[in-house]
Amino acid sequence: MYNQNDTSHYLISLPFARWFIVEIISILTLAYCLIRYRANQYDVINFHIAYPNLTYWHWIKRWIRPKVIITEHWSAYHLNFGLKNPPPRIQKIFQQRIPVITVSKALLSDIRKFSESHFRGFIVPNVVDTTIFRVNPNVMRNKNRFFMVAQWKEPKDPFTVIHAFKRLTKLHKDASLIIGGYGPQMKEMHKLASDLKLESNLCFLGKMDSVQVAKEMQKATAYVHCSGYETFSVVCAEALHCGCPVIASNVGGIKEFVNHENGILVENNDVESFSQAMHHLTSVKHTNVFNIDFSEETIGAKYFMVLDEISK
Repeated sequence: MYNQNDTSHYLISLPFARWFIVEIISILTLAYCLIRYRANQYDVINFHIAYPNLTYWHWIKRWIRPKVIITEHWSAYHLNFGLKNPPPRIQKIFQQRIPVITVSKALLSDIRKFSESHFRGFIVPNVVDTTIFRVNPNVMRNKNRFFMVAQWKEPKDPFTVIHAFKRLTKLHKDASLIIGGYGPQMKEMHKLASDLKLESNLCFLGKMDSVQVAKEMQKATAYVHCSGYETFSVVCAEALHCGCPVIASNVGGIKEFVNHENGILVENNDVESFSQAMHHLTSVKHTNVFNIDFSEETIGAKYFMVLDEISK
C-alpha cells in the first residue's frame, strides 16, 4: 500500500557521534513509527539504508507481519565502515537474510562480503532526471573541452586529472578543463592549477545546479571522473544521458554501464592513463546518443517489480 500524497518525514539531528546511543534512538524511533503508522497493514516495508535503523531489528521483527526489504546506496560496506574488521552488530543485520536492493552489482557483492552472508539481492540503478540531463541537438559539442564536477573529497581524485590535463595541453594548446563543485579538496586544487600554470586553460565554476551541469555536459568532449571507488556514480550516468562520453576509473559500479561504446574505463588511476584517454577522445567522433536508460519511468518500473515480487 502506498499513497504518494500521504507521506511523512522525520529528520533527527544529533550533536554527537556516540554510535550506541544513536542506534538505541534509531530503534526506538523505528518502533514508534511502526506502531504509529500501523505497519502490519502494509505489504512491504522498505528500509533505505540499513544502519543504524535495523541494528536491533531482531528485537522487534517477530511482531511485524509485512515482508521487509533493504535499499542500499552506501559505500561504507566497501571500506568496512573505516574499521579493520566489520562491526558484528552491522553484519548481523544482513545475516537475518533480509532481501537487499542495491544500485550496482559491485555494491551487492561488497555487502555480501562485508556481512559474510548470502541474502537475496536485486539490482536497481539510480535515477537520472532526463528532463534535464538529455541530448540537446541545438548545442555544438566543443573540441578539446573536458568537464568534471563533484563534492570534492575522498575518494574523488581530481589531482590526477589536473596533472593529466597539463600533459594534454602540450599536445592540444587550446584544450580546456572546466571544473565545477565544492569541497575540502578545492584549496589544493586551485593551488595545483596555479603551480602548473594552467590559468588560461582551466576554469573553476564553483557550485552548480543541475541545469548548469547538464549544459556543460552537452558541450564537453568528455566528462572525466577519477575516483578510488563508486557504488554507482550518478554523475557519470547523467553525462551519458547528455550524449557526453565518460572517462572514468574502472572501479565499483561505474564499469557496469560505462564501456568502450560510450567512453573509456581507466584501469589505473595514474596521470599517464588519464592523459592518454583524454587525448584519444579528442580525435574520436561520437554519435552523442548512447544506448542507456536510467529514466524515472524505467527505473521506477524496475523498482516496483522488485517490491511486488518481494510482497508475494
